[in-house]
Amino acid sequence: MTGVRLEGGELVPADVVVAAVGASPVTELAASAGLATGDGVHVDARLRTSDAAVWAAGDIAAIAHPVLEAAGLPARIRSEHWANAEKTGPAAARSMLGDDTAYDAIPYFYTDQFDLGMEYTGFAHLTRDAEVVIRGDRAAREFIAFWVREGACSRA
Repeated sequence: MTGVRLEGGELVPADVVVAAVGASPVTELAASAGLATGDGVHVDARLRTSDAAVWAAGDIAAIAHPVLEAAGLPARIRSEHWANAEKTGPAAARSMLGDDTAYDAIPYFYTDQFDLGMEYTGFAHLTRDAEVVIRGDRAAREFIAFWVREGACSRA
């Protein structure tokens, strides 16, 4: 019999098991250089680190995102997707050249798992206390889900 054995010894039968273990940013070099770190290298909305002469971009950058700050959420966001690296790199370069524009792109990622494709655009932080609305056919796995709060679709 195949499946997943739980910590208590119980075997949960399964034909297929998918393990999503995530990723952790390697921040030791940045920390040893004196940069503020946590779940990534802390950067402001212009991708500057705690040392104003150093910028960080890509999936290592834990960005103080202006949309989250405007919502009263001081949380940083770090996205582990190539689309984030593709957008934050040029934004950091513009910041280095003196452009004071905040990086405010809405996070996006996608994944394909066997015959199922999934896409997500938005801020998980902003889905709290929102109603999930689903349009389409869930049984056929062809649908869109979005979050509504106070009668409006949130930026989540």
